[in-house]
Amino acid sequence: MYDYSKILPLRLKYYREKFGYKQDDISKEIKINRSTYANWERGHRQPNLNQFAQIADIYNITLDDLLGRTDIKEKHNNANTTI
Repeated sequence: MYDYSKILPLRLKYYREKFGYKQDDISKEIKINRSTYANWERGHRQPNLNQFAQIADIYNITLDDLLGRTDIKEKHNNANTTI
C-alpha cells in the first residue's frame, strides 16, 4: 500500500519542475496562495479533490500519476530510472 502523504509532495515538485513552473505559477492557476502550495510540496498539508484534479489537468496527467500509483520512467545516461 502506498503512503500518499510521502509520495504526493515528491510528485508535486517533480511535475512542477519537469514542466518548468514555479510554485507561484501553479498557485495562481488554481487560485490559492503560494504558501499553501509550498506546504503541499513540504508535506505539511494536502490539496482537496478539486485541487488534485486541477493540478492533474495542468500537467495533462492522471490522478494516479499524481498520487504515485504509476511509475515515472526517465532515461538517465541510457539507464531507466523509476521514481
